[in-house]
Amino acid sequence: MVNLCRRLQSTIGSVTGSQAWKTSGEQDKAHALASLKAVAEKRDPASQGYGKFEETLGKVTGCEGMKHEGAASKKD
Repeated sequence: MVNLCRRLQSTIGSVTGSQAWKTSGEQDKAHALASLKAVAEKRDPASQGYGKFEETLGKVTGCEGMKHEGAASKKD
């Protein structure tokens, strides 16, 4: 949902020419990505991952982090 809001802000800014809306969406996205990366660095894939499910969901949504973490936590 938050991702949709960021994209919507940025899109509204692009369509209307409002630099404030566009910048706000881009800043929100950058902040969210930094937060996700910080959490991912502290996560132990062996005990906290969702494996194949997470990897597949990452592929479907286009989330590189989920693809990577899912692959790292797959149980063979």
